[in-house]
Amino acid sequence: MIDKLLKFFESHHNYISFINNNREFFLMLNPHKSFKDWLNSIEKSNLQDIAFLLSSSPYFHEVRDLVLKTDEMLEKFWEAIDSYSEPSHESVSFFVSFKALFDFYLKSRSNEEGWTKVENQHKSMLSDPEITTDMKAHLTKMISDLPKRKKIWIELFEQWETLKQYDLSDNNLENWEKSRFFKNYK
Repeated sequence: MIDKLLKFFESHHNYISFINNNREFFLMLNPHKSFKDWLNSIEKSNLQDIAFLLSSSPYFHEVRDLVLKTDEMLEKFWEAIDSYSEPSHESVSFFVSFKALFDFYLKSRSNEEGWTKVENQHKSMLSDPEITTDMKAHLTKMISDLPKRKKIWIELFEQWETLKQYDLSDNNLENWEKSRFFKNYK
C-alpha cells in the first residue's frame, strides 16, 4: 500500500520520497520538476528575457554565447537546468544561485513601482537624439506592450514567490539533497 501511495505522489505531484531503516517515509516536493513546470508555463518571449538576463551566471555560460540565436539559447538554457535534475550539493547550489539571481535581475518586474521605472526609462531613451529609427520603433512597441507585460510579470512573480516558499525553500532543497543518501536504502 505504501509503495503504491509513493508511486502515485512521485508521478502526479512533484514529490519524491525515501525510506529509512524504520520503514518511515518522507515526502517532499521535487524542486527540479516543479521548477521546470513553472518555467514551461512561461511565454517564450518572457522565458527568453529570463535566459538572457541569467546568461551572465556561470551556470548558464553556454547560453551567453548564443544570445543572438534565440532557439539555440533556450535549448542551452534548458540543458543547463536539466544538468541539475538529481539531488546533489551542486544541484542545490544551482537552485540557491538561481533564486538570488532571478530576484536580483527581475524583481523590479514584480510591482507597479518597478514598471513605472521601466516606462520612464523607455520614454527617456526615446528622447535621446542619437537613437536609431529601429530602436525608436522597438521602444515605442515596448511602451505600448507595457500594460500587458506588466500584468503577465506580476502574475509570474506571484507564482515565483509560491515556488520559492515551498518547492525551492531552503528546507525543501536541503531535504532533497539529503534524499540521495536514501535512494537505494530499503
